[in-house]
Amino acid sequence: MDAKLLRQIEELSLHTIEINKEKEALKTQYINLQNEFSALNKGIADLEQK
Repeated sequence: MDAKLLRQIEELSLHTIEINKEKEALKTQYINLQNEFSALNKGIADLEQK
């Protein structure tokens, strides 16, 4: 019984680690998209001023 519970805890821990990695990758992607969007908006604003 204890071995089964320990295995389940290990599996859940590994799953949690994997989810955190995915979350960090999505966070990085989100930040990159925000930066790209800001750059595009700045480019549009610059074009509108000309």
